[in-house]
Amino acid sequence: FVFFATATRTWIVSSDFFLPDFAEVRELFETDAPLKPELEKIVRELWTDLQQAHKFGALLRIEEKFDLELESVISEAKKYALQGMYEETISDYYKFRTNFFDKLHSAVEQHNKKVGLSFLSFKTADAITFLELLTQKYDVAVANPPYTDSGDFGGELKTFIEANYKKPFKFSTNLYATFIKRCAELSNGTGKLALIHPLTFMYIKTFEDVRKFILGKLHINILVDYGLSNMFGAVMVDPAFYVLEKGITSQKPSLFISLDQYTRTPNEKYKKDFCLTALDNYVAGNSDKHNYSIDQSKLKVIDSYPFIYWISDGFRKNFSEKTIKYYFNTAQGLITGNNDRFLRFWWENQHIGSKWIPFAKGGPFNKWFGNLWLTVNWHEDGKEIKNFFDSNG
Repeated sequence: FVFFATATRTWIVSSDFFLPDFAEVRELFETDAPLKPELEKIVRELWTDLQQAHKFGALLRIEEKFDLELESVISEAKKYALQGMYEETISDYYKFRTNFFDKLHSAVEQHNKKVGLSFLSFKTADAITFLELLTQKYDVAVANPPYTDSGDFGGELKTFIEANYKKPFKFSTNLYATFIKRCAELSNGTGKLALIHPLTFMYIKTFEDVRKFILGKLHINILVDYGLSNMFGAVMVDPAFYVLEKGITSQKPSLFISLDQYTRTPNEKYKKDFCLTALDNYVAGNSDKHNYSIDQSKLKVIDSYPFIYWISDGFRKNFSEKTIKYYFNTAQGLITGNNDRFLRFWWENQHIGSKWIPFAKGGPFNKWFGNLWLTVNWHEDGKEIKNFFDSNG
């Protein structure tokens, strides 16, 4: 189910509706003239997407995908229009854009009339409502999205996400990230979006594009760094929740409320109280040790844009200096490629110091020293290891 609301109405619509194959409704898109091949491709793809609504719900980007693909077709045609060709074709494309969604609604309605009054017609009627709601813009978009790493998507979901949420900004690392992008698309030019989900997007390298999108196209009104807690009952979660704004052009500071320091301490159970008090203090203009106000542009100073909001401006400035990679080539340590072949415990051989030398590979926790029980075959300066590789190097 997909939930939408305005100030006067609330809709809850099922995305589990039925639509026929494109061949059955194609003529409804050709009332003026047959579809050009490049336009038919767009219509067919969007119709197929709409048929998959029961799988992808509000993540379907009908209007956005239409504009993106049509713009690509128009850009291609303009290359020739510069030579005085295809002006009429480009005009047809813009006319097609104007009429497309009316025809899409008509196609769904006409099919509904054909099937008559039946359970199937009611299911098809949901498609009309779903389409109307998905092609509107809203003052506020909110979500507590599902959390699934990309490695667990499964083939069909992975294909859909990568086709719709990987470019130009990569929102495909985790399913919850796609909802950040979708909420931004569903909100209007001065709208707000509010979400709660794991805080991994704040720091991890694979979410860098998500942070770039937020810092470049949205404004962080408030972000609560809540940290690990039983916020939702017995299940322990590690959330952040926040409000983002569109249409903010001034250097308005962003408020961060830090509560992660209470994780796994006796005060963990008071996080909610600390949060509400911190917010009250901010509104009243009172100081609070949990509150940090910062111009969000400062978060861009550190490579990869991690949301490190609590450090001083002086310390942050250090990150704008040249890093160690400017002076040195950094690399991972020794990788044998085959531990069974090249590693031995020190007590397994009698040639330590010549062929076999001590190798600190790590192991269980030791506070200051330890885990030095391995040796590596470094005969002739590691000749055998250096020449041990497959066709991929």
